[in-house]
Amino acid sequence: MVKSMIEIMIFDAGDVVVLRNENAFVLAFEQLRKAGWKGDLERFFAISHEIAGELSRGSSKDIIQSILRENRIPDILDYRDLEVKAFWDNPHPEVKDVFYSLKEQSIKLGILTDSVLQDKEVEAQLKRHGLLQFLDAVVSSATTHHVKPEPKAYLEILRRLGAKPRETTAFIGHAEDELTGAREVGMLTIEFSPVPTGLADYHISRLLDLVTLSKEI
Repeated sequence: MVKSMIEIMIFDAGDVVVLRNENAFVLAFEQLRKAGWKGDLERFFAISHEIAGELSRGSSKDIIQSILRENRIPDILDYRDLEVKAFWDNPHPEVKDVFYSLKEQSIKLGILTDSVLQDKEVEAQLKRHGLLQFLDAVVSSATTHHVKPEPKAYLEILRRLGAKPRETTAFIGHAEDELTGAREVGMLTIEFSPVPTGLADYHISRLLDLVTLSKEI
């Protein structure tokens, strides 16, 4: 078996480990429309993103309520449940095989996610899909109050893994700012996207390609 130079791989969760289900947002939007909200779907996406961001940072209920009032949105949605249905119910079909193969190479694995769920709640979702068994650390911004690309977000999961940012630690993500943030703290970066942006050290367009890449770095 080829031994990878990489000792640690840290994954973003949304659109990498778990995939977006747009239908969950549509159903939530329809609930608001039935309750009399006049906004359109595009506006709901934007507001949901703002609320999720605040919850991920650990913002107070007062801040969330002010966003709802400002946009005249009835307070009927559970944004934690929405995140579960929109993301955590939908693991990437290749992720379990990828995790298994990487652990066979003795690579430590972690997930660093900007989530409205606490660490233990994220772990429960991962356990539901048989993924937690492969992971050495799971860090959620709702627990740390540090979101990517803040340096403290990456440094916290590395701390839990007993590591420092260097060329043997890799971050796998899709968002340009998060890849840049990982690179700026000294980690190797792997972009998972259909088309490379050139901002990462390596690029994969299919998650399974990570297994081959890990042996070639």
